[in-house]
Amino acid sequence: MPPNVPQLTAPKPWLYGLKIVCHIYRHSKQYGMPQYMVIGKDGYDAEAQERRTKTRPAHLEGAKALKANGNLITACALLNDEGSMVGSVMIMDFEDDAALQAYLADEPYIKEEVWKDVEVKPIKVANL
Repeated sequence: MPPNVPQLTAPKPWLYGLKIVCHIYRHSKQYGMPQYMVIGKDGYDAEAQERRTKTRPAHLEGAKALKANGNLITACALLNDEGSMVGSVMIMDFEDDAALQAYLADEPYIKEEVWKDVEVKPIKVANL
């Protein structure tokens, strides 16, 4: 990993114990808004599926708002071998790192501990 790559810290006390790894490279304005791949992996405990089911409507409402304001490019669920949802991948645009942190602080799947592991990677979506 290149030197001086910042790591996001937990933006709220309720994230205690949640592992958020964020390797964000600084993007030049000439390339437009920074783009990120957010990978959220659900917990494996007995209540994990119940938390996801209960929180999913709020997560989807938030995703619709992100799509409407141009921050969400696309999203999908991660599936296990049985076809059950066990995580999410979101391809996103944000003006800066602070806007990304604000999203993470407000994401229902993080607040309700559906995602137990969250990784954020800088990406560049191909213009096809």
